[in-house]
Order: sequence, then C-alpha cells, then structure tokens
Amino acid sequence: PGAEHRLSGLRQPDGHTCGSCSLVAMKMLRNPSYAEMILTAPNPESAFGNAALGVLRKTNAGRDAAGRRQLPWPRIGGTRPAAMVRLLNSDEGFGARGLRYRNAVIDPRRPGQVFDQIVACLHSGEPVPLYVGDHRWMQHIVLITQADSDLLRAYNPASGGFDTITRTAFIADEIQVGPWTRPWLAILPH
Repeated sequence: PGAEHRLSGLRQPDGHTCGSCSLVAMKMLRNPSYAEMILTAPNPESAFGNAALGVLRKTNAGRDAAGRRQLPWPRIGGTRPAAMVRLLNSDEGFGARGLRYRNAVIDPRRPGQVFDQIVACLHSGEPVPLYVGDHRWMQHIVLITQADSDLLRAYNPASGGFDTITRTAFIADEIQVGPWTRPWLAILPH
C-alpha cells in the first residue's frame, strides 16, 4: 500500500527513462523527505519526470557519480544495468547504505533462483529493479515493490501503475508487463 500510494500515477516522461524512473522511485521509497518534495510539488508528475531526466543524465554520462570514467551511453538507449549498479553503489541515496548492488541475470534454465532472491530482498525491505523484454532482449525496467513466495508486485513507470507477476509466469517467461513477457535480469544487493 505505501508504494502504491506514493508512486501511483507517476509516469516516465519519455520512452527512454524507465530505468531512471525506477531509480527515482527507489529513492522515494527509501527517503520520505525526497518523496515529499516530489509529491508536494505543484505538478508531482512533472517533478518526478524532471528528477528522472536528471538521473538519466548521470547514468549515461562519461563519468559516474564518483567522477570515474564509465561508458557514455545515448539517451535513446535508456539505462544500462552497469550504470544503474554504479549509481546504486554511490553515495547519492538511491541504494541502501551499507549494501552493494550487482546484476543477477535470470538463467532461463533456473529462473526460480532469481525470483527467490527478489522475494528475499523485498522481505528485508529492499525494492528490486527488474529488466524485462521480449524473447530477444530486455527493453523495459520496472521496480518490484512487494513480494511473497508466489507473487511480485511491480511499479511500471510506463503506465504509472502496478503489474502483478506470478512465480509461474516468471518461470515460464510469460509475464505480462505491458507488451513484455520475459524477465531478463534483476539488480540485487549482495
């Protein structure tokens, strides 16, 4: 209920900011004053979109938040997993203090392993970015905000709403997140 209340209706400002929107949503869930700043703005959706565009500039720049060189990436390419991990591992308040993040590629032979890791993260209070797509490649990013052993609830920045992903659908590559059916990788703390 908390995530849905804070994130409902907040949509990505363009077709390239699903990853940066997921990062802004993570920070909102982690930092009540940051969330309040966005939600009490004269136009919350615009404030959210501007925050996401700022994050996209950071993740796609030639240098990361700590000033280290990283692969510059065109805006049209969205947020690369490595850039998301770097920002979550920075001191900018997107990731949880004391945690280090990594990519967890979903092995199609054993997808249940990552599903279970996502559930464990949510049980410890940590939302999880999930890259989804078709059977060729990942094309969109959602933020898992709730989980139990059979179900994930994902904030979808494309719609500003929430999608449900069952364990059965996750394992069978038959999720229904907009037009996307396959979970590709999760960004998990370790």
